[in-house]
Amino acid sequence: MSSSSAPAHFLPNLEPNQVQWGKYMIQVYVGQKGPEPLGTVVFNEIEEKAKDKLKDYPGAFLYAGGSAGTCATEHANTSYLRSLRIIPRMLKPTNTRSLSTTLFGFRYPSPILLAPIGVQGTFYAEGELAPARAAGKLGVPFVCSTASTRTIEHVARANDEFAKIVPSEKGDGSPDPTKGAVWNLSLINKQSEGALAPRWYQLYWPIHDSVTSSLLSRAKASGYTTLVITLDTMTLGWRPHDLERSYLPFGLGVGIEIGRSDPVFMALHNRKPTADYEPPFPYLPSDILAMARGLKGTEQEQAKAKEDAFVGQAWLAESNSGTYRGWDDLDFILKEWEGPVVLKGIQSVRDAEKAVEVLMKDGREGGIIVSNHGGRQVDGAIPSILALQRILSSKKVQEARNPLPGSNKKKFHVLFDSGIRTGSDILKAVMLGADAVLIGRPYVYASILGGQAGVEQVIQHLLADLEITMGLSGWDSLDEVRGKGLKSVLASVKGDMKGEMVGVDDGEEVEILIKVDC
Repeated sequence: MSSSSAPAHFLPNLEPNQVQWGKYMIQVYVGQKGPEPLGTVVFNEIEEKAKDKLKDYPGAFLYAGGSAGTCATEHANTSYLRSLRIIPRMLKPTNTRSLSTTLFGFRYPSPILLAPIGVQGTFYAEGELAPARAAGKLGVPFVCSTASTRTIEHVARANDEFAKIVPSEKGDGSPDPTKGAVWNLSLINKQSEGALAPRWYQLYWPIHDSVTSSLLSRAKASGYTTLVITLDTMTLGWRPHDLERSYLPFGLGVGIEIGRSDPVFMALHNRKPTADYEPPFPYLPSDILAMARGLKGTEQEQAKAKEDAFVGQAWLAESNSGTYRGWDDLDFILKEWEGPVVLKGIQSVRDAEKAVEVLMKDGREGGIIVSNHGGRQVDGAIPSILALQRILSSKKVQEARNPLPGSNKKKFHVLFDSGIRTGSDILKAVMLGADAVLIGRPYVYASILGGQAGVEQVIQHLLADLEITMGLSGWDSLDEVRGKGLKSVLASVKGDMKGEMVGVDDGEEVEILIKVDC
């Protein structure tokens, strides 16, 4: 059948410059080389390859791959996600699928962000720079961690490096993916002045307000649009794998580059900031410790190791001090940061409702990331996806997410983190109502194996998996399906499904996602 005679619903109806992520699968088949550079699209296989590559650097892999206590929370994250099952709908003309997602007024080409992960320079020589470049190229927001091994400014420059749109030679206005970004800036509206790529900044809350102000000022100046405050890591969780090796890179001066480069923090310790310092790779703590103790190296190397340890421990005490904050303490940050503020680590319905009260006053924009830090903080905690389900069942949260027309109120955003491994995992979170999701370990393992190209592959294969799964399940867009599965999941949890269609007063079809025993 020719395109001219095809029914209208067979034909593409794309958003301007929309990325068709599902084409990645066809490209792999046509290329006859398998997925490159990772060689697989299976998370467990990528994880094992990354573990093997770092086997000569004890402690490095487990700092990202390990979790708190018995790892019960990490395992619960993935097992509960598996227990949610999609019910595909047939004979729905899903010939054009849109993964485009709106967050705080920006239209992004996909629903994923790269989660803030610290000390990436212990996993891969380029540290945070490789994923920042990959994210910029693909239009995925990169969330820079306060525990980064590169400075706020350095990460921003890397994020913009491949974000420029280079028109293809076809003359049709499409971008050339070999020379620049594969997304179009028109989907993002207008970023901060001077920024090409979308990026957010994650704050580990310093003790001194003056240091907090300095970090936020630097982030704003470097084009970070949204502030993420991590609340579940005021102190490190109980992590047996790190304790066995006393593995804590910060204490020896690695993962402190944002502090080392900050003029206010360094002045507190009678030191001058150092810009764009890059710690050596691989990170060999035994060698650094021996030099700091005067047992190895030249006098210059010993002096440097002692200085790094001093600054590292000072930064650890500043940004991960064990000082627990209260809700009233947020007032200071809300005065300092004019843009959207997102609280990461929310798992309780009451905390989510409190976040609505605190973040959405005076016409502000805000939201939460439902997260248990990938299981790295509290052993035996609630699975993150179950926390999402409970929070989105709150009437107060739902009212904040759907402000009345003409009320001049901003939308309260709910994002999801902890346990995403596949495209269907992303779809399940969106079906429950998540506005977007963050991925962590998948992109870190990919950077270990393939640097920027590895991260690009993970992003592309996750989004291709999502788009294909969405089409096969009977949905055209994430905007259309968002939240439609919540009622049927709640009904199946209560035992009210009984194998029958669940009807609701507004006539919606909700039998698209249910909870089953694994």
